[in-house]
Amino acid sequence: MSDGSLGPGAQAVVVFVALTTFALVTTAAVVAVGVGPVTDAVPASSESVPDQPGAVVDDDDDRTGNVTGVVRAPGGSSAANASVVLAPSPEPLFEKATPSELAAVVDDETSTTLHVTETGANGSFRLQVPAGEYDVVALRDGNVSAVRTVNASASGDPAAVDLALRADRPLTYEARGTEVAPGGNATVTVAAYNRNDDPASLSVSYFEAPAGWTVVDYRGSAVRVNETTRTFHFADVPAGDWARAELVVRAPANATPGDSVRFGASASAPEPGPGDEVVVTWRGSATVTVPGTDTATGTRTPGDAGDDGAGGSTTEDDATTTGLGLVERTVPGFGLALALAATTLVVAAFAARQQA
Repeated sequence: MSDGSLGPGAQAVVVFVALTTFALVTTAAVVAVGVGPVTDAVPASSESVPDQPGAVVDDDDDRTGNVTGVVRAPGGSSAANASVVLAPSPEPLFEKATPSELAAVVDDETSTTLHVTETGANGSFRLQVPAGEYDVVALRDGNVSAVRTVNASASGDPAAVDLALRADRPLTYEARGTEVAPGGNATVTVAAYNRNDDPASLSVSYFEAPAGWTVVDYRGSAVRVNETTRTFHFADVPAGDWARAELVVRAPANATPGDSVRFGASASAPEPGPGDEVVVTWRGSATVTVPGTDTATGTRTPGDAGDDGAGGSTTEDDATTTGLGLVERTVPGFGLALALAATTLVVAAFAARQQA
């Protein structure tokens, strides 16, 4: 007849169930803490306290600065009713757009990055903008000023800038080199961009090639080329178009790896006015490089494994550092398995003791 007490096997089952339940609850609590929001585990700081009535909040997004200045007409007089345009620097549009293109952009009221104002009768202006660095340009009646850069600070005096309208917009020039193996061909490019509303004429002349380097071809958009003087002539380059002078050169077969060679050039254009005097408007150079012998073969784009930039991942212990600088911790699922295994061992030992 049973005395109502549990036998050894039943006692083992009860203990097993109790310990297993305890292990599951404990592990669930650990997981919850491990993946819970960081803000739950960090005491509230002064920055997270809601604003109180009358409190002063330093919000960088609300900080503003002032830009002031004077715009002069081509003859030096004050330029009234001129448009002054600011955009976060750098703003390539200001350098490349023709006067009519700039005027069209200013008239476009859908722009969210431009800040526009007009000068008064004395040519002065004042504009309040969010604090930051800006490119500034003025325009009126097809005349455009040079681009200036100012820093609108939220503290201190207003940023002052004076702008002078010009009857012409000088051409913008760019020079581009490349790499070449010993004995190979390379293309050196000088290009002029016509920022005027009217067609422009100009010429680009390359200096004599460095010793050992040979000119093998002339390419680009020139109407004619004088190979003796290495001069490219351009006529009536349309507004907003490029004029390209491309010189193809051959590197010497014994070129030293790691060397860099400069190809100088100059550009000339008629001076606006009745005299049409031709003047040098640009002088510069493009560099051709002979890669060193220790240059790595193959290519690798940013983000590949081993790249110093963003992308890829490295593993340290149980944490993975992603390309965004975030740290992802592994979920402690292994702890659950460990707890169950330990519980099984305890129950087995207890049952063996009862049997003995």
